[in-house]
Amino acid sequence: MTGSASSAQVLVRLLAIFSAVDQDEVRLRTIETISEFFDAGIVGILNGSGVVDSVGLGHHSTELESLAAQRSGASFVESDAFGPMYVLALPIPDSDGATFVLARASSAFSHEESMAARASIRMMQLAC
Repeated sequence: MTGSASSAQVLVRLLAIFSAVDQDEVRLRTIETISEFFDAGIVGILNGSGVVDSVGLGHHSTELESLAAQRSGASFVESDAFGPMYVLALPIPDSDGATFVLARASSAFSHEESMAARASIRMMQLAC
């Protein structure tokens, strides 16, 4: 994702998604959209019970937990299943400890991407 135009594009696209009535559909389509715009091969929501929703994990759903173990913003981790990954793990406000996790191999997440991801998460919460 590059430039503020891209940030605006992701937010506008999410607004269109939120017309869906089903909360599960809103959550999954938000994850898919964020995956596309941030070029993140892995995106998911993790809570105390495990993975709520995700894309890019295949049969490695437990790997999201190890990626999210960094929980303090952006970091670089070596994933057993996926190799070296840049991870952005963001707490979801007012959600009893849920975390929104993005991971990609290409590059670290910028401050702008982190802020756009936080805005996307907040919009998803308002829609659900």
